Amino acid sequence: MAVWWMRAGLALALGALACQVALAASSSSPVLVGPYLQAGTDTSVTVMWRLGYPAACRLDVYSDAGKPVLTRDSSPGLQHAVRLAGLRPATAYAYVVRQAERELGRGTFRTLPDAPGSRLRFAVLGDSGSGAPQQFAVADALEAWKPDFVLHTGDVIYEGGEAENYAGRFWLPYHRLLSRCVVYPSIGNHDQRTDSAGPYLAFFEVPRAHPAETERWYQFRAGLAEFFALDTNSPFAPGSTQYRWLQAALRNSAARWKFAFFHHPPYSGGAHGSSLYVRQALGPLFERHDVEIVFSGHDHHYERSRSLEDFVPDGRPTTYFVTGGGGAWLRRAAAQPHSAYVRPVYHFLGVNLTDDEVEVAAIDTQGRTFDSFRVRR
Repeated sequence: MAVWWMRAGLALALGALACQVALAASSSSPVLVGPYLQAGTDTSVTVMWRLGYPAACRLDVYSDAGKPVLTRDSSPGLQHAVRLAGLRPATAYAYVVRQAERELGRGTFRTLPDAPGSRLRFAVLGDSGSGAPQQFAVADALEAWKPDFVLHTGDVIYEGGEAENYAGRFWLPYHRLLSRCVVYPSIGNHDQRTDSAGPYLAFFEVPRAHPAETERWYQFRAGLAEFFALDTNSPFAPGSTQYRWLQAALRNSAARWKFAFFHHPPYSGGAHGSSLYVRQALGPLFERHDVEIVFSGHDHHYERSRSLEDFVPDGRPTTYFVTGGGGAWLRRAAAQPHSAYVRPVYHFLGVNLTDDEVEVAAIDTQGRTFDSFRVRR
C-alpha cells in the first residue's frame, strides 16, 4: 500500500510540473484562463475568461456562415463573464475575444435544442482535478469523442478546490474542449474545502432563472431531456431547501428523460462505499419521478448498478453510475449485491440520447468501450 501511494504521489508531482511548464510557455498571452463556455441553454450561453492584468475586452459573435450577429463589451477587470441571450435554439455560432483589437481567443458553440427529435451526445466524468498524466489522458480521449456538453460529478480540483489550481488542473487539461463545449459542474467534497467552494462558485456559472438563485443546485433542459445537478455537501434531507427544490422540479418536469448528477454515490462498491444517507433521502424521489439514470463520483472507479426499484416498484427502475476515474488516483472496488459491473479504471462516460433510447458507454483512455448500457422507451 505504501508503494502504491508513493507512485500516486509521484504521478501527481509530475503532472503538476507539466502544468507549470505549459503555463509558463504560454505566459506571453494576457489570458490566464479561457475563453471557456458556461451556463448553456437553448437560447443563451456565457463566455468567460481571466486575464493576467485588468483590461476591458470585446466579444464578437458570428453565425456559422461568418456573418456578425452581435458584439458585447466587458468592463475592465481580471475576471470576465459575458452572457449572450436571445440566441436561436440548436444553432451554431462562433466567437472571438479581443482586447484593444488584439485577439485573445476564439471558439465555437451550439445552443441546446428545444424540441423533440434532437439527438444529444454528452459525456460525464468526475474526480478529475489531480493534474496527473492520467487526467490529461482522460481529457484527450474525451476531447476526441466530441461531446455536445459535459457533466462533472465533482472534485474538480484536488486537494482542496484552491483557486490557483484551476488553471493547471482544469483549464489546461481540457482547454481544447472548453472553448466549444459547456461543462455543467457539481460540487465535490474536495471542491468544498476552500472557502466553502468559493473558488468553484467563482469559476463556474450555471443556468439560473435570475442571479439570486443558488449555483449549488440547478436544472437545465435539452430537447426531451432534463438534467438535475445537486450538492450533496449541503443539506438535502426531506424538509431542506434543496430537497424541496428537487421535489418540486421533478414533479413539474415534463421531460421524457431525466438525469441527476452529484458527488456522493447512493450505491458503490468502492473504498468510501454507498452513501446510505443519500440513498434513503433521494432514492425515493428518483424512483417516484422516473429518473432513469443517476451519475455520481467520490469513489475512484467505474461502477454500473443493476436497474433498481428499491423504493417504488412500478416497472420504471433507476440505474446508478459511479464515474470517479477522471484523473485522480484509483482505488480498489468490489462488486456488491446492487452491482452489474465494477472496475477501477481511468475513464469517462459517453452518452448518446434519442427520443426513444439512451445508450451509455464507459470509455477508457485509449478510446475503447469496456462497458455499455442501454434503455429504451
